[in-house]
Amino acid sequence: MNVHSLAHSARLGGISRLPHRDAHSPNPADPAPRSERGESQRARILDASRSHFIRQGFHAASMGDIAAEAGISAGLIYRYFQSKREIIQAIIRQHLVESRLGLGSLPADSTLVDELVEAFRVWGHGDLSSWSPVLFAEITAESARDAETAAILRESEQGARAEFIGWLEKRDRALGQADTAEGRATRALTMQLLVEGLIIRAAREPQFPETIIRDALRRMLPLVLTP
Repeated sequence: MNVHSLAHSARLGGISRLPHRDAHSPNPADPAPRSERGESQRARILDASRSHFIRQGFHAASMGDIAAEAGISAGLIYRYFQSKREIIQAIIRQHLVESRLGLGSLPADSTLVDELVEAFRVWGHGDLSSWSPVLFAEITAESARDAETAAILRESEQGARAEFIGWLEKRDRALGQADTAEGRATRALTMQLLVEGLIIRAAREPQFPETIIRDALRRMLPLVLTP
């Protein structure tokens, strides 16, 4: 499965469920054109923005910089996004969609160890296409400064947590395990704390031995996977 999708799935918040959208369906809050070409341009802008925010930081980037990296004119970018704030909010929503697609392909009997070890490897290598530690920090910082972005991030994390709780329910049924709604919410929060810690560790110690990470995950993940 897509490892940064798993990571975002685990960056859980509350437990309200958002309406499902696939990777190409429109978000009602997005102002951009919805033609096939428009969707392609939006995707190009978001990819360029993600890379630029990781390398330069959110506040150092300009709309002109992002347009240049996306290979479009500075004027055209405003057909799709009016500001960097709109872009970062679209990135947050995009990750929620990706998390749903990722969880949809995750087997119910997965131990999550291999997926999280691979995620740590990707984060540590600074893959600009992934949910990187730097992007995680940039979005977290911006949400602390901007109430609207904070609300969208909170809503996204609530949706991601609901999706993960749904996966836990499926896993519990498949393995004949029983748990309460509160118990699964607790397990989901445990997963959130574990993954966010891994993201920070990948930023600080990207060369940390994978054998130790794997062993630590084997010790901790039963708290998530077992009622």
